[in-house]
Amino acid sequence: KKVENLETAILNETLPSTPAIYFLWENDCLIYVGRSVGLLQRMQCDDHKYINQPQNKYISYIDCKSYKETVNLEKKYIRKLIPIVPSLINNCVVAKKVKRDLGLDK
Repeated sequence: KKVENLETAILNETLPSTPAIYFLWENDCLIYVGRSVGLLQRMQCDDHKYINQPQNKYISYIDCKSYKETVNLEKKYIRKLIPIVPSLINNCVVAKKVKRDLGLDK
């Protein structure tokens, strides 16, 4: 699912409060892949460093049945996307391990 106006979705609380994998986009470039127990709460969180200007960004997301499913899917997507999406700025533990495993951490 795609949410074009992230700022409005956060303000109106129209994002789901369920587990999800999300893809954060800026100017049609994928910049981040993440997971959350509750997508709305994650987007509302002040410490999410990639949401500092929500008016310039949008997200797409995949609903998940459980947090365990989000962990597996996040890893799958990061592994698949890091080598081919130069705009991806993930620097989480999963991304660091994938970069290391693929020899992209140099």
